[in-house]
Amino acid sequence: QNSSSGNARNSSSNNDDEGNKPLLSFKAGKMELALQENGKFLATPDTRRCQVNLKYNDDSKLVWEWFDRREKKVIDTIRITDPVKLERADVPKSQDADNNDRVYYWKLDSEWRMIWLQDKEEDPELIDKANDILKKPTKPAEGASSA
Repeated sequence: QNSSSGNARNSSSNNDDEGNKPLLSFKAGKMELALQENGKFLATPDTRRCQVNLKYNDDSKLVWEWFDRREKKVIDTIRITDPVKLERADVPKSQDADNNDRVYYWKLDSEWRMIWLQDKEEDPELIDKANDILKKPTKPAEGASSA
């Protein structure tokens, strides 16, 4: 019984941020993209332990929030102004072959962005869940039917 009261305390302490609770969070790292002379991008992973939080801000606009899990602070916030879609990237084989199928890219306002999933035990539905949220840059009205 003690554990349930502890949970209740934890959930109530989050009420001040209840409206901006992430719809989805997952461990992912940024990739810095640099255009090379051959027209291809060189992707360099940012090795910080980060988390992506997808959530609607106070004006009902979707944001992609980069959260540093070690520093426990937001390091970047990207406003999602148009529907976007994460696509699996076809990357050259690296020494860490486990990472090759965990790289995704997306494009917003003509700017390419790339991420790598930091959790090897990836939820097979994670990208579908993320894309479902990313295609709604404005929070759907309360009570609206989702047809």
